Amino acid sequence: KHVQIVIWKKKIYVHYVNTVTYNTLITGLGSVGRIDDAMELFEEMKREGIERDTVTYNTLITGLGSVGRIDDAMELFEEMKR
Repeated sequence: KHVQIVIWKKKIYVHYVNTVTYNTLITGLGSVGRIDDAMELFEEMKREGIERDTVTYNTLITGLGSVGRIDDAMELFEEMKR
């Protein structure tokens, strides 16, 4: 499991980072048009060995399409099919 420790206002918070965590962040970034940041998180998931599921792919494909990056969306769709 991936663990993130955050110290904020003199309190320690431990977060278990998983697919749902990343999907939530990717969804938020995509909804405000920060698709490049969302794609960076997608790549980070791969580097960190965190599973990228159907929700991850669909969220990014939708985000890419909404900013007119149809070729990138299609490329990601093809990757998802593998």
